[in-house]
Amino acid sequence: MGGIATALLAFLVALSAKGPLVALLVLLGYGGIALLEGKVLIPYIYGRTVGFHPALVLLAIFAFGKLFGFLGIFLAVPMTILGAGILKHWRR
Repeated sequence: MGGIATALLAFLVALSAKGPLVALLVLLGYGGIALLEGKVLIPYIYGRTVGFHPALVLLAIFAFGKLFGFLGIFLAVPMTILGAGILKHWRR
């Protein structure tokens, strides 16, 4: 929700200062950066930090978000790490 509010505020400032074309470019630029950050950079950084493939991190975020809602998004990576540790210990 914060990203949408920030994009809307940037759009309105650009609209009042520079006009509709610049405001649209600001909105598209912000949307592109937010998409790149959320779908590429965050899973890559989480994956490198915890040792999982970025696709697994992204899949965990989607799955836990679908199962547990907004709270599941925050708990996805820690719960995946916990599950992997339990599975690794159980295999021994």
